[in-house]
Amino acid sequence: MNGIGAHEVIIECPFHEVTLANLSEDNIPRGVVGLSRSAGGPEEGPRLVYGMLFKNVGAAAGATLEHTHSQLIVTPIVPISVWEEMTGALEFFNYRGRCIFCDMIQQELGSEKRVVLDSPNFISFAPYASRFPFETWILPKNHNSHFENIQKTEVDELAPCSRPFS
Repeated sequence: MNGIGAHEVIIECPFHEVTLANLSEDNIPRGVVGLSRSAGGPEEGPRLVYGMLFKNVGAAAGATLEHTHSQLIVTPIVPISVWEEMTGALEFFNYRGRCIFCDMIQQELGSEKRVVLDSPNFISFAPYASRFPFETWILPKNHNSHFENIQKTEVDELAPCSRPFS
């Protein structure tokens, strides 16, 4: 397939070699806003269907820029692992009549054993069966199937949920 998609480098702040833990909460939402605006935006139509925002810090993380930054990649192809997760979620919905992620949120809030952060619109928790050490999920409490529908107030609230705990 020819190179189709979008790739953006997002510099969150003017300071060199700043880690995510040291960024101010005012700088963190820039990446979230970039993803919400770029993920299959109207100018691309239905061509771009999957967006991924990630952070690189230093050469050990594979960064080629010395300045700390995030990257946004939007593609016309959904990765197999994401496709399988969404297919599983659909199968759960067809079987139970409920969203599996909404059920997970209710279970985590009920037990409070793995909750890292509980805010009005988001919950951050360590999943029951982590795939790797320190894995943390951030899920919206209000069911929404499209991240690009995130509201400005939710973006502002998401920033502290995205901050690593030291």
